[in-house]
Amino acid sequence: MDQITKDDLLDFRNMIVRSGRAPRTAVNKVMRVNNFVMTSLSLKPGEGPIKQKDAEKIITKPNENDVDYYSQQELEKFFSACDHRQHLIFSAFLYSGCRREEIEFLYWDDLDLTEGDLNVRPKPEFDFTVKTKQERSVTLPPDLVERLKAWEKRATTRLVFPTKNGGPLGNSLLVSCKRAWKRAGLNCGTCKTCLNLNECERAYLHKFRATYATMSLQRGMDLATLQEQLGHETLEATVRYLGTLKKKARKEKVAAVWAAIA
Repeated sequence: MDQITKDDLLDFRNMIVRSGRAPRTAVNKVMRVNNFVMTSLSLKPGEGPIKQKDAEKIITKPNENDVDYYSQQELEKFFSACDHRQHLIFSAFLYSGCRREEIEFLYWDDLDLTEGDLNVRPKPEFDFTVKTKQERSVTLPPDLVERLKAWEKRATTRLVFPTKNGGPLGNSLLVSCKRAWKRAGLNCGTCKTCLNLNECERAYLHKFRATYATMSLQRGMDLATLQEQLGHETLEATVRYLGTLKKKARKEKVAAVWAAIA
């Protein structure tokens, strides 16, 4: 415990931001670790590995307005490397825009497959609370609804996607995601985790949520509807996904201008 340094916690913070989480979330997680170290070592306030002001320095991505999401080509390759069960699990992420815990702890009685709704509710038994404390109903696309109806016929537990023992999937969700990404030949081969662990940092679960939001906007969903689907407390949290569309539109306009001149 006494070997944890400020640099270790800054690396941890940056990893969280790269995974797609908000900078504030990253800082909060870092300070919880810092406080745990202080308590374990009986340190006085201010004697921990890092101070709040240092954790908050340069906490945004280099391109803050660029949302990291899966391309259509990547999705096609990724899903081709999934078995039937994995295909359905990751489709649930992609086509609902739900967070990891919202899928991990999803019960069959959270689903209204007649109406095509997924209801996000807290699960005290798993110590899971809905972010912003607001329950919501997510409308699912018809294809996913039909696939879930077929999956329900084989259900033996209350959880929609359980382990063999009937419990939540936990970290195996991320492990399965990274393994399918690797099988699909999508590992970049240059990131730190590729070099050290043969696991690509470009494959992670929250990226499905960003992909859902970006593709929804690309295909005409209005911001207010997307805000409801994602469960954002403020419209500003949803607006950030417009940055990718603006950048794409700018590229198209620049290309059109110079193509005409050429």
